[in-house]
Amino acid sequence: MTGIDNLNKNNSRIIWENHNGRKKLYTVSSEFKNQYRDWSPFDSKLSAALFNGLEIFPFKPDSKIFYSDDSLDTTLNHLFDIIGPVGMIYVQKSSIKIKNSKNVVMIDNEKNNTVDKHNGKERFDAIYLDITNNQNLEAEILDHETNLKNLGFVIIIFHSDSKTNDSSFKNQINNIINHSALSLQLIQEVNLADFFKNNMMVVLQKMEKSFGII
Repeated sequence: MTGIDNLNKNNSRIIWENHNGRKKLYTVSSEFKNQYRDWSPFDSKLSAALFNGLEIFPFKPDSKIFYSDDSLDTTLNHLFDIIGPVGMIYVQKSSIKIKNSKNVVMIDNEKNNTVDKHNGKERFDAIYLDITNNQNLEAEILDHETNLKNLGFVIIIFHSDSKTNDSSFKNQINNIINHSALSLQLIQEVNLADFFKNNMMVVLQKMEKSFGII
């Protein structure tokens, strides 16, 4: 069973159907009532991951999400469709203009810190990072980890044509897990190459060491 098969059980805002033997995924648009937004796997890396077997989908109507992606707005629009009145998206992006800011907090892109404006009070259910420079992968993930709720998820998109496209990548992820302040566990890797060349998604989950997770 793929992530798509599990979506409608956990999130009523997301709909998928079979069309001529092929899955179609969409949400009701948050911008226009009674209109649907198609989740094309060629336009959104999150959608591509769902079509390629993503097993964890931590985004719900009441989620607090940290979002950093300078490449595409499509995934962010999908998340806007999911978030309800009590949910919130904290966007770290310098090039985006938000029309409806009711459920959005903009974070200074230059500071590169999720807590600069929030005094460490916010804790996120999910963190979504599209990282263009994998050389700073460990430092960037650990910087965000302290703002993640226990059992929360870090979803990372990395570009596998960089230095991490070799056998050392798993060692790098293991180093991140070992160096984390509490505990991060590798949950899944999803190859996105069918839709986004040289891209991969990695899903980590935060688990306090007091829980005895190894």
